[in-house]
Amino acid sequence: MPSPVLKFKTEGHRYWLEYEDGTTEDIPSVSDILRPLENYSMVNPALLARACEYGTNVHKAIELWLKGALDEDTLDDGLKKPLAGFKAWFRPYTMSNAQFEVEERRYHPKLMYAGMVDLVIRDDAIFDFKTRRFNPIVDPVRLAAYKGLYPDFPPLKTNVLEIDIEGNCKPVNAYHVQAWGVFRKLLDFYNFKKRNVEKKLEFEKFIENWKGK
Repeated sequence: MPSPVLKFKTEGHRYWLEYEDGTTEDIPSVSDILRPLENYSMVNPALLARACEYGTNVHKAIELWLKGALDEDTLDDGLKKPLAGFKAWFRPYTMSNAQFEVEERRYHPKLMYAGMVDLVIRDDAIFDFKTRRFNPIVDPVRLAAYKGLYPDFPPLKTNVLEIDIEGNCKPVNAYHVQAWGVFRKLLDFYNFKKRNVEKKLEFEKFIENWKGK
C-alpha cells in the first residue's frame, strides 16, 4: 500500500496526511507538541512579534541562498550581515561538496508527528537556526524530535546554530541524553491530554522537573 502524502498549510501551521483513497488525517507538528515547554507570557508582545519576524526573515534569506534562489540585491540591510556570516560558516561544507537538505518537511510514520528541519547535512548533523541564544529547556527536545524524523540516515549530531545581527554564527551541541524521552512524554500527553485528569497532573509535575533540571 502506498505511503500517505504529507501536506502542510502555513495558515494555522497545519500538517495532515492524505491517503490514496482520499481520506485525510491531521497530525501534530513538533512545535505543537513542545508548546508546554514554552512560556512567553513575560515578554512584551510587540517585541516578541518583531523578534519572530526578524528570525523568520533570516531563515528565509538563508533558505533561498542555499537553494540558489536568492536575489541579494533585494535583501534588506538588516539581513546582509547574518547572511554573510552564514555563508562564511557554511563554506567548509561547500568546499567538501557535502550533500544537504534545506527546510524539508517530514513525518514519523509510527509516532505520527511532523516537522521541518532548517538544515540537514547528510552523514553529519542536523542544524536548527536561531536568532536567539540556545535554550537548554526547549532546544534539546526539539532537536531530538527532528532527529527522529531521519531514521534512514546514519546517526546525526544535533545542533542549534546561533546567528546574531552581526553575522556571528555559533553552533551549539543540543544533545541531551534525556531529550528523546522528554519528547515522547510530551507526545503522549498531546495524544491523551483530553482523556485523563490524573495523567495531566502527572505530566505537569514531569515538565516542572524537566525545567528545573
